[in-house]
Amino acid sequence: MINDGLPPSVRLSALRQFGMMLLAVVACCVEQTVAKAFPAEIEHRFGVARITKQPKRVVSISLIGHDFLLALDVKPVGLRRWYGSHPFGVWPWAQDQLGDAKPAVMQGEIDIERVALLRPDLIEAQWSGMTAREYHLLSQIAPTLGPAKGAGDYGTSWMEMLRRLGAATGHTRKADQVIDRIEGRFRAIRKANPAWLGATATMSWAGAIGAYR
Repeated sequence: MINDGLPPSVRLSALRQFGMMLLAVVACCVEQTVAKAFPAEIEHRFGVARITKQPKRVVSISLIGHDFLLALDVKPVGLRRWYGSHPFGVWPWAQDQLGDAKPAVMQGEIDIERVALLRPDLIEAQWSGMTAREYHLLSQIAPTLGPAKGAGDYGTSWMEMLRRLGAATGHTRKADQVIDRIEGRFRAIRKANPAWLGATATMSWAGAIGAYR
């Protein structure tokens, strides 16, 4: 180490100040990158979601939408639980991402009045099963991201859902990183289990007969 003649306490103080300046520069660069992402326009089955600035209060009425938001480090202020008894409808794989957040939890039919009371600036609804009428009402509350064009109510692929939600929240790069990581895991599993290639599978449950389209 170069002896600059400064007392250790002064040298440490200077290093701390430099570190704080560096963090401020990084934060500024991140804010500028996010700012360039807006306004954003995302087409969907019912129209176009126009988002003028980065959302701060996101409500997910998709049955699985909160998983995608948490993967992007976005904590929803409200979510729609599908099933299960886990706290706030968040399963173990995403509880660390939820942290100490306490989103409002909805279940069953889409509750438009409850959504309005949460004062969202973005409504995530790609896997919600909402009707055109429900979209018309929800889109008057906040920009509403519906299912992709040409996809069924629950037919938007997980990759497309994540990319579109990344664009809507200003986290496009994060979405790409998550997709690359998961696709890498799939590639590793395929390589480690060549006997699985070309195999088929079925899913069934007791009590009812259903089909996925």
